[in-house]
Amino acid sequence: MKDLKRSALAMLLVLALMLPMTGCSTALVLLGDGLSATPTPAPTAEPTPLPAVTAAPEPTAAPTTAPIPTAAPDEPEVPATPLPEQVEITEDNYQLLFAPAPGYDYIGIAYMKVPEGYGRFADAYLPYGGTLEYLEGGYAVRGTAHGMAVYETILQVGEGDTAEDAMELLIDRYKKQAAFYGVTEWELSDGDYYPEYDVVVLTGLATNADSGEAYATVLYTETRGGGYYFGAMITYIPSQFDEKQPELLLELSDVFALVLPDH
Repeated sequence: MKDLKRSALAMLLVLALMLPMTGCSTALVLLGDGLSATPTPAPTAEPTPLPAVTAAPEPTAAPTTAPIPTAAPDEPEVPATPLPEQVEITEDNYQLLFAPAPGYDYIGIAYMKVPEGYGRFADAYLPYGGTLEYLEGGYAVRGTAHGMAVYETILQVGEGDTAEDAMELLIDRYKKQAAFYGVTEWELSDGDYYPEYDVVVLTGLATNADSGEAYATVLYTETRGGGYYFGAMITYIPSQFDEKQPELLLELSDVFALVLPDH
């Protein structure tokens, strides 16, 4: 994730996406180094929404561990988990090291397993103060707090493939997770591919058939080199929004070097 900040901050581009949430139109902008004090945004085009589809993909397996309660940053009476840098990260303890990220109030650092050849573990900057779930045998992790859920993983595609191919894998996981949580209808924007950075960003809107609640999600893939890609899904859960959600959103925007929509 630290690599993500460094590479994403180098991006000189603007991404405007419409989040079809609550009838509100919001912009998503990639930030980059070297921007002038008064940048002129590039013309944007409204993505062509796809019609809602109804599908029943295979549900994903249940999380490998139960959600792990985490200490809220403003509740010092709750013991915080050990700082990751103070211990060796191993197969036995990597799921127990979720701790507050330095410099943030509502972000924590967790660790997840990665495909063979990439390394042993990757860090994940996630909402802190709610729950943590390890998915897909520990190769993906999701943190949820203050109405925001962030899923992160490392994807592997073939030699010569791009972030667009990695996005196809991420979309498949998006649909499976949506079905697992009772969502059977979703719309996806066409997305935007930036070949000079090998990055794709698109938005999704999923609807729970029972409650009618809609969940907007920003999907993001970025190259890590050697056929490996960082994949993230940032989901808004309106029914869980609280007074800390705007502050968390600002910190997530900083972590991802994105200007995320308010809702």
